Amino acid sequence: MWRAWPVLLVGAAQGSEDFVSCLGAERRAHVATFASELDMIQSALFASTSKVFGEVAVLDYGRGAEWPKLTVKLHAYKDYVFRMMASQICDFVLFVDGYDSVVAGSREEILDRLLALEASTGKAVFFGAEAQPDKFLEAFQELAKANNVTTPWRFLNSGLMAGRVWALRTFFQEMLQNHGLDDPIPDQVLCANFSLFQRPDLVALDYQTELFLNAFGIEGILDGPWAWDLGQPPQSVALVESKGQTWIENRLTKKRPLIFHFPGPGKFSKKAPCLKNPRLFCLRSLPFEVVRLLLPEAYKGWRLESMQDLFDDLSTPWLPRWNNDDYLHFQRTWSVLEKIKLRERIISYMGIVDLLLLAIFLWHRWRLKGCPRLPLPHTLRLRVKPETLDL
Repeated sequence: MWRAWPVLLVGAAQGSEDFVSCLGAERRAHVATFASELDMIQSALFASTSKVFGEVAVLDYGRGAEWPKLTVKLHAYKDYVFRMMASQICDFVLFVDGYDSVVAGSREEILDRLLALEASTGKAVFFGAEAQPDKFLEAFQELAKANNVTTPWRFLNSGLMAGRVWALRTFFQEMLQNHGLDDPIPDQVLCANFSLFQRPDLVALDYQTELFLNAFGIEGILDGPWAWDLGQPPQSVALVESKGQTWIENRLTKKRPLIFHFPGPGKFSKKAPCLKNPRLFCLRSLPFEVVRLLLPEAYKGWRLESMQDLFDDLSTPWLPRWNNDDYLHFQRTWSVLEKIKLRERIISYMGIVDLLLLAIFLWHRWRLKGCPRLPLPHTLRLRVKPETLDL
């Protein structure tokens, strides 16, 4: 096997001196994500990455973070690649959003796609493209035109990115040199600005969705106006089942991506016929459904099936069955505990109210039947002398 070392520094890509030749390097890839708190929806990412890669690195500074102010996430990514060894300089690293992503395919398939992106673009850092414009609309439109892109996937989304260790070190080092952990600029704006105006020679978008797909809906799973209103054409992304195989296809690019990101409303629960009783409606989510359909072993192994059964609650009769929470799959652990404690308090208060109502009922029945006179103690009885009428 070829080793990732020694590697040669070569002047490539517009005369830059920081490009590294990884010709003959060993094929290795790592996957990492950023998370500042646990959420039920993360089960989809953990189940899929465990199946495909066997492990996933969860990064955080233990200080919390809130969307969209996630410069802290980029710093965590930077620290991760700078902690890697010299022998890993040519390894690929995939950074995926922790709350709404799914990794499918196999490690070898993913490596093949990454190598193909390198060869076709001549770049070293790759982002998934999305159909919903954010900042720099005109600049991205011009860039897409220059690359002969005719599909809606032409805007950078920072939820999916990949590159070799040396390239990601360069990317984060240069981009974050004037942006600290507490910088309020959204991470996606930072990445887009740097990619467009500072290092376009280093960064490319996966316009054809060969590896990455940002989607708001998938025909055959969950699709609707929430996706179309955000720029994704109807029926453009679909679930395909043929000859015993199942995959997700971008019909506009004719590609079968392997790593999925469901930003915005794409991750939230949607009402659809229940899988085990189509006569009833249940809440389902794209991350859970993609794992179920593409990675059924992981779906069962990570107990996503059990979780979905609890969400569906089909064992409860129709009238008391409550299933109307659009954020059912997307709930922080502390939020779930909060709901559990709230329900416990409600049950306790209802028990107290029941006891009070029972006491009032019994007292009322006792009053209606007539209150019998209670005998007084002998020492408290009053006697009247008949002759004098004295007590």
